[in-house]
Amino acid sequence: MVIGLFVDVFPPFMDGVANVVLNYALNLKDKGHTVYVVCGNYNKAKESGYDEEKGWDFTYRLPVIPCVFSKPYGIIHTSHKSYKELMSIPFDIIHIHSPFYMGRLGRRIAKRKNIPLIGTLHSQFDKDIKSATFNFKPLASLILKLILKEFKYCDELWAVSNYTRMLFEQPPYNLKNVGVCENACELVLTQTEIEESKKAALEFLGQNISEPILLFIGQHHDKKNIPNILSAYKILLDRGIKFKALFVGQGPHMNKYMAFVKNNKMEDIVRFLGLITDRKIIAGLYAISYLFVFPSYYDAACIVKREAAFFHVPTLFGKGSVTSEGVKDKYNGYLAEDTPEAIADAIEYALNNSEEKQKIGDKAYETIYSTWNDIIDIVEKRYINAVENKRLHHK
Repeated sequence: MVIGLFVDVFPPFMDGVANVVLNYALNLKDKGHTVYVVCGNYNKAKESGYDEEKGWDFTYRLPVIPCVFSKPYGIIHTSHKSYKELMSIPFDIIHIHSPFYMGRLGRRIAKRKNIPLIGTLHSQFDKDIKSATFNFKPLASLILKLILKEFKYCDELWAVSNYTRMLFEQPPYNLKNVGVCENACELVLTQTEIEESKKAALEFLGQNISEPILLFIGQHHDKKNIPNILSAYKILLDRGIKFKALFVGQGPHMNKYMAFVKNNKMEDIVRFLGLITDRKIIAGLYAISYLFVFPSYYDAACIVKREAAFFHVPTLFGKGSVTSEGVKDKYNGYLAEDTPEAIADAIEYALNNSEEKQKIGDKAYETIYSTWNDIIDIVEKRYINAVENKRLHHK
């Protein structure tokens, strides 16, 4: 099959959706399919030779105009020449991973070619829209309506968990017949590779850390509940609890978080490491961590919890969050109410019960970790069925 994966963001700028699409592309290509990832040319990846250096021959980059209001995201656009080139590709199926510019482009091409269009619902879009419109309801409602219109053109809609499937079938979305296709994790490392990753991480940090490490990896944005995480760390510090906290990623609120740390004299405890694209270092950071802290109520599904689980590192989730689906408190993870005090209490409990924490990490590996090999087998079968159904429908 010739498969088009349409996504706004793609490495070198990385977020959760970009990570999913990258693994789709690599694994589908390994199965012998021709794959095109149609995406934004972030950080001038095309001109810098980034894709060539990575060995990626499947990217089709479109120009990105930087936008101060959506930094680090930008505005993607398509020239007449690019559109003609995309139309000349003999796609069998198109899979959109965004309802925004790239989703609309993928939908237009699929309609013109009369081929199946799959759409994955990666995010709780109403939360994004409320934030972007400062909760101005008339504008937020209009934007959500336009987004949902794109998804309603899809032949199939996939949510990334059972919980999110139920959310999208209820107001304000009211989408019908949503299926489920979960995300997975690309980490499959030998013990030797894990030890090498640990060494790389420690070299990157420039120090050996004796205290338990609390790790966060993700966009530095209030929607990830980072203010409550930092406030919880301040509570732990005031209680005299020994730990180190590492934050990996970038985002529009990073300077605010750094100011909070400085103002509360937490510079020796909390480090912001910025965006790290070296997966060996990322793996090493997981491997040396005691606990992964991710009490986000925004995410629909997070790969990071599966990555942490590979290293038998349990995650602290927000109680009732979508990402906590399948997690039982003190069995295969930790759950905390959405307050700094509750998050601090849960972390302190984990720090004070290291033997139990290790057993919880083992259960996380058994129940949360999964590989892309398993998921891509399902994706491939669904693609084939979608293509056949489209052909039969138009005979």
